[in-house]
Amino acid sequence: MTRSNAAALSRLTDLLRLLHEDLDRLSYYNLLGVPPDADDELIRQAFQGRSLWLHPDRHLQTAEPELREKISALYRRITEAYRVLGRPADRAAYDSLLAIGVLRHSAEAVEALAARETGASRGSGGAAGDGPRGAGGSSGSGAAARQGGEPIQSVQARQLFDMSKVSIKKMEFERAVTLLEQALGVEPKSRRISDALDEARRLKKMYGG
Repeated sequence: MTRSNAAALSRLTDLLRLLHEDLDRLSYYNLLGVPPDADDELIRQAFQGRSLWLHPDRHLQTAEPELREKISALYRRITEAYRVLGRPADRAAYDSLLAIGVLRHSAEAVEALAARETGASRGSGGAAGDGPRGAGGSSGSGAAARQGGEPIQSVQARQLFDMSKVSIKKMEFERAVTLLEQALGVEPKSRRISDALDEARRLKKMYGG
């Protein structure tokens, strides 16, 4: 190995060890080196660049076993980051998790977030009829359609649906529309989600937010 190659390997080793030490303190955006408002193309390009650099096969001959293990852990995490940020519904849920300091996406974390938001909404003291029609719970046929009807099959769609209900109670209608659009993308044949989306759009148009 030449002196220049040895120096480059030394710098790479130091950087990889530093990244590995910070792995559980970095968000998916940090890991990919993109801002939180990055579009899909920028996220894809960032992942491709890092995956080429960190792919374990690239380091089979040049790194000691301990370092190869760190490289593999980093590669798995950036792949996880790309998988979550590359799916609109998962990304929306992750952004909500990130807002409360949760750095990794998981079904358990999203369920806990939905429960937390539902509990916060119930604890805020808002009665069923306090908000605009459809925002509080007694809203006629639209609310009946949302609360009844066929169950939502997908866990992911149900989580987004539940989060949208919390947003409506907070009169955050634009966020509710976004969440329901993502839920409908996951479960496009759900009449329950479709009805809820129509109602959220009506509320957004009428009240803003």
